[in-house]
Amino acid sequence: MGNNTFTLSIESNYNKIDKENLLFYFIIVAILILRTTLIGKGLVSFIDEYRYFCTLDAVKQFSQGHFTQGIVALNSTQGRPGDAFIRLIPAVVQAAMFKVVHINTNTPTSLVTAAWMNWAMLIINIVLFYKIANALFNNRWSKVAVIIYACLANTNIYLRHILPYDMSMCFFLLALWLIIKDYKGKLFTNKLPAFKIGVFSGIVFVIYPGYFLAPAMLGLMMIELPIIKSSLQRLLVRGAVYVLGFGMVIMAFEITARIGGVSYLMSSSTLSSTITQGDFSEGYSFAASYLINVERGLGCLLLILLLWSLVSILWPTRFGVTETVEFRKQRVLLTIVLMLGWLCYASLVYLGHKLVFYGRILHLFMPMLVLVCICGIANFKHSSIRYILILISVASFLYFFIGYSKVIYVKDVAFDNKIFAPLPAHVIRYNTACGNDVYDYEPFQAKYSDRPNLAAANANDTLLLVNFGTLYPIRCHNTLVDIRNRGVLLAQGDDMSEFLPYQYEAYNSRERQLLKTWPYQFQIYTIPSQDRKAIKVE
Repeated sequence: MGNNTFTLSIESNYNKIDKENLLFYFIIVAILILRTTLIGKGLVSFIDEYRYFCTLDAVKQFSQGHFTQGIVALNSTQGRPGDAFIRLIPAVVQAAMFKVVHINTNTPTSLVTAAWMNWAMLIINIVLFYKIANALFNNRWSKVAVIIYACLANTNIYLRHILPYDMSMCFFLLALWLIIKDYKGKLFTNKLPAFKIGVFSGIVFVIYPGYFLAPAMLGLMMIELPIIKSSLQRLLVRGAVYVLGFGMVIMAFEITARIGGVSYLMSSSTLSSTITQGDFSEGYSFAASYLINVERGLGCLLLILLLWSLVSILWPTRFGVTETVEFRKQRVLLTIVLMLGWLCYASLVYLGHKLVFYGRILHLFMPMLVLVCICGIANFKHSSIRYILILISVASFLYFFIGYSKVIYVKDVAFDNKIFAPLPAHVIRYNTACGNDVYDYEPFQAKYSDRPNLAAANANDTLLLVNFGTLYPIRCHNTLVDIRNRGVLLAQGDDMSEFLPYQYEAYNSRERQLLKTWPYQFQIYTIPSQDRKAIKVE
């Protein structure tokens, strides 16, 4: 009798387990585990990643007692001092590794510390996004929203790279969560939340100035609808407190920069003149192109859900949408802020010719896009709809994961083939992209600073590096060289630019088409000294 009771108790508890919750936790944990397998490759493959070496230099200067020079180094990142300051954490760890076990800082073994910080940031972002979604929807739909956001290629593409986008996103989501969770009254009676939101929006900007619309979008989210005389007065007070919080962050970094004899505000004011990549004509079409071509099935689904959400906002009764007053106000605000933010940036691109859309800019809009899409279907009761969304999301992530895992980075290949900085005297560079201003890579340093380095070639041999750099601009396609009768082919593979999500970080539509038509590859040859004169590469 006792055993039967125990068995029945177990079965009863099993039946009470929410299978959707189990599925949610299984998917999220699986994504986190798969992300760990992606870390360690592709470090310092983008030009923007080299700004991290300013932070490493700052640690060196501080350790030697050169405080002013350290401040100058932190403010040598083209308007990104917030990122440089926070990156001091992995930079100090790298400096300690160099001091204790003599691992060079410019080597993948050491630089991967900064990539692990990205992994941690993505976890924090998922937690914050879940809190936002949970404040808006019921528990089941909030979990669906989290799975969709976690599975996006755009969410995961910067994991390998020492770039500021996910760190800036962290503070954006933190500010958005404060707004959403306090929307039902506290925000309108207490000035402290508005001040904190202003501070966080300021941090978003000093980490990555490309998200200059974030403070305006967050400010708009604090509007109380409908705006009446009493709420207008509170709105003005909140606005003033919000601007005060934002301004204090900006002035704090300006004062810090002045200690080093430089100006943060002056360096930020000239950023738009440095934009040369991308295409102004894609201002209004870039977002849809990215969702369709990079996010594929999940992106197409989001576009459909966005259209449904917009239509159901305009004609809720016609489509049988029933919502509480508070939820509708929040939904309308989210939609207005998302669409106005996108329209403003797209217009600056297409009409102003001062900015360009990249995947990293679209990164800012993705959380709101997912939330607005779920808002339109959050009143649907059928669990089958949620399972379909989860299935498409997971399939999309796995497709991205497989492709991302296969990407080969030429700097990693050079390191594996014992080609270290500084390069030997006899080096020939050749690129098939026909661009005269291609940014040539320098290899990583050898792993250890206190041990002799094993070179891939003898001191007198020549290295031929084909497409050893950032292939930009891409104007045409030259043929690869073939000198295997004179030299030794150490390595060959597809260039990282062949991975579609990377193409939306720099190239215009014509260049993307050229990348699709002609696969760009890298090659590394060693040429014995006696055959050097017989080799001619133009």
